[in-house]
Parts: sequence; structure tokens; C-alpha cells
Amino acid sequence: MVTERARESKSENNSVPKRERSAAFDFKSIFTGGKVGLELSLSVEDRELIGNHLEKLQEKVEETSAKVDYRWKITQWLMGIAIVLGTTGQVISWVIG
Repeated sequence: MVTERARESKSENNSVPKRERSAAFDFKSIFTGGKVGLELSLSVEDRELIGNHLEKLQEKVEETSAKVDYRWKITQWLMGIAIVLGTTGQVISWVIG
């Protein structure tokens, strides 16, 4: 729970107390099983704008994901070939040596 409290302080060149606002956050409510919630209200135009951007973002993510998958498969093949060649080289050095 967030509570607001008023503080009074004096400015440097004025002896009149200045009112400041501060907030105190009660962590006990969270740690003892309390819940924190957030509710956002958006206008219809904002929702449409966000929806359009999310569709474009989803297309870009899918395209990038396909490229990463292809490159990861190539990397796996190269690592497999390197392991096979390294093992073959070790066996040959044992046989010759």
C-alpha cells in the first residue's frame, strides 16, 4: 500500500516552511501475500495504433526467427563436422604414434 505524507522543510533563503510531498511504500503487504495490480485504460484510437504496430512487430519476429533457426542449424552442422574431424585426427595420431 502506498501512503502519502506531507513533509515540511525550510528553504535556504526563506524561513517559511515549504511543503513537500513524499510517498511511503508498504512492502509488508506484498511480502505477506498481498497483491499488486495495475489497470490501464486506452482510447479506441490508441488500441488500434498499438494493434497495428503489434502486427508488424509479430511479422518481423517471425522473419527473424526463421533466419535464426536456419543459422543455428548451419552452426550445429559445422560443430558436428568439427567434432568428427577432431576425433578422426586424434584416432589417426594414436594409430601412427
